[in-house]
Amino acid sequence: QQLDEERDRLKKAQLAWAENQFEYEEQQESLRQLLEKQKAKLAETEALLESERIQFGEERSALKSIIEADRLKLQEIEQLLEEEKASFRSAQADLEKQILDEQDKVDALYTRLADEQERFYREKDNLEVSLDLVR
Repeated sequence: QQLDEERDRLKKAQLAWAENQFEYEEQQESLRQLLEKQKAKLAETEALLESERIQFGEERSALKSIIEADRLKLQEIEQLLEEEKASFRSAQADLEKQILDEQDKVDALYTRLADEQERFYREKDNLEVSLDLVR
């Protein structure tokens, strides 16, 4: 009877071990499937990340190009501004010279007018003296 009991316990232990083994294998399979899903998600995430890196690189490159184009335009505008300033200074100097030339002409005309007035008054005085002598 003790032998039968031992056999029953052994059979129960074997049955329990078989059930545990089955559950273990099911859990292993479940974990393996979960691992495969996680690997697939990881690969998908890595691919997405790489895509984002590429897109970011393209956007960065495009932005660099835009910034460089804007920088070149700014340089061009600055150069045009400097040319305009130089042109303005030159025109201003020309106008100042013209004003001085015109002022010199006006001064010369006033001097000539003063000379003409002086000669006129002299001649007038001479004519008055001559007229007085004639009278």
